[in-house]
Amino acid sequence: MVPTGVFVGVLVAVFVLVEVLVGVFVEVVVGEFVFVAVAVTVEVLVGLDVGVEV
Repeated sequence: MVPTGVFVGVLVAVFVLVEVLVGVFVEVVVGEFVFVAVAVTVEVLVGLDVGVEV
């Protein structure tokens, strides 16, 4: 029989590991999305700026 403390400890460790992995995955995906969105926005703004100046 495995002691309850050890079982809970392992469960918590696994849970934390999954949380971290999911967090990193979400961060990377969201980061990419935000980066692309910002890049497109800047392109559009610069394009408008150039269009207005011309």
